[in-house]
Amino acid sequence: MSNDPTLPPEITADLELTDDELNTRIDSSERWRQHIASGAWTFANDGIKSLIYLNGGTVVALPALKGLSDSPNFSELWLTVFLFLLGLISATVAQFLAYFAMSSGAYIHLHGGRYWKTIKELKRSNSQAATAQNYKQLQFNRERMTAIQEVTTLSFAAISLICFIIGGFTGVASFYPS
Repeated sequence: MSNDPTLPPEITADLELTDDELNTRIDSSERWRQHIASGAWTFANDGIKSLIYLNGGTVVALPALKGLSDSPNFSELWLTVFLFLLGLISATVAQFLAYFAMSSGAYIHLHGGRYWKTIKELKRSNSQAATAQNYKQLQFNRERMTAIQEVTTLSFAAISLICFIIGGFTGVASFYPS
């Protein structure tokens, strides 16, 4: 079976694995998929929720700060409100993108597990070769898509945090003009 010239070299090499080694890789892929799906969601959800609370809560608290200054500069306050709202929107977008990135990460291991199951079946008959190649390609595509989603998520989270910081400074300048 491993001498079949139609099979790619990586599949041919994987066919040399024992059934126990394949079962270990199948189980490992499934455990990692479950671990990533649960742990990463909790982590990202808590972090981005904090950004939403920071930006959204500040917009609500701004009118209460009026009492701190006798002569707030309301023309500068619009920039502050805009920055906090932009931060809130960026944090919300980051939360949605984080969900999609984590789902893609879980799919990487799902396709990996399916690949190893197909390799196990391929050892018994050559009819699964195209399916194994397909799962390998799906896994590669998901890895690339996940990387893009993760970078985009981090970018929106950074925008949200930057908006909060700049909004804070402009807010202070609005209530305490020099």
